[in-house]
Amino acid sequence: MARVVLAALLAGCWLLAHGAAPTPISAKAPEANPVVQLVEALPLPPPPEPPRTEPLADCPAAIALVIDFEILSPAYFERHLLSPIYPGGASGPTWCIGYDGGHQLPSTILLDWRDHPHRDTLTATAGVTGQSARAMVARLKHVITRLPYCAEVFEAATVPRYWQMTRRAYPGIEALAPCARGAIFSLTYNRGAAMGGDRNREKRAIRDDCIPRGDNQCVANQIQAMTRLWKGTDIEKGMARRRAAEARLALQPISPGPAPQSSR
Repeated sequence: MARVVLAALLAGCWLLAHGAAPTPISAKAPEANPVVQLVEALPLPPPPEPPRTEPLADCPAAIALVIDFEILSPAYFERHLLSPIYPGGASGPTWCIGYDGGHQLPSTILLDWRDHPHRDTLTATAGVTGQSARAMVARLKHVITRLPYCAEVFEAATVPRYWQMTRRAYPGIEALAPCARGAIFSLTYNRGAAMGGDRNREKRAIRDDCIPRGDNQCVANQIQAMTRLWKGTDIEKGMARRRAAEARLALQPISPGPAPQSSR
């Protein structure tokens, strides 16, 4: 990421400024100064640490998991996801990497997609969900968004927003292992941050029980238990695969690298 590159450049500049300087050429060597000698003998302080990067950068498999379940593959995206779709249920018109316009504010859509030639049309999807969204996407076949632009908005706007949403919903999440954080991020990206009602009892358990104990197994168990919500529905298999992938991710002690593609 650009911030990491900038941090590395800053650290390099610090070393150049504070490292062993070349001996200046002079006609006469100055007399030894004991105070200067003492100061020069002291060890140099370590270079400043780079700014803390986004916690999700410690587990790239989390981002790979989200992208994988949202678009399957670049080839699938080109065939089926260039225009907004209606995923079903309470979703709104959705495009790119799971960007659900129905659950965004108009100002947010306009800001995120300000460079899109159809930004006004996309902005009009705000608040449109369910069967209204199904009807709307039938009129949006002409609104095309290519994958590179989708990835740009996903990295610059969507991931930071949903990470902050995840942090607010799950206080103390930073104390978990990187990929346990990533699993909860993926869960929040898919299911939102609401905590009320029986449908969200596992999310409350993660917040109130698993995280305070720093228990990754507890996180995995609660994510897996959510599959009860889709029993007997037409999305049962897909949701079960996603929850299982998130549960496995939560148990990774270190970042395993990009996740393999799902086979839905």
